[in-house]
Amino acid sequence: MQDLQHQLDQKTAQLAALREIGRAINAAWDLQATLELITRKVVERAKGVLMRREGLSEEEAYLRIQRQARKERGTKRPGG
Repeated sequence: MQDLQHQLDQKTAQLAALREIGRAINAAWDLQATLELITRKVVERAKGVLMRREGLSEEEAYLRIQRQARKERGTKRPGG
């Protein structure tokens, strides 16, 4: 009987741990979605600035931002 109770306690603890992991995963997804929204807003703002200051079209501004981001990512690689 004690063995059965011990197994039940273990399974209950495992279930609680899995629920906690599930909550952490959901929180991570929420953070990722928030980061993506913020990134889109920043890119839209940056495009607007480039369009006004440089007289670029929306596509040209986006491409410039994209090129700059690629360039900066390339310089941040370890050992690069």
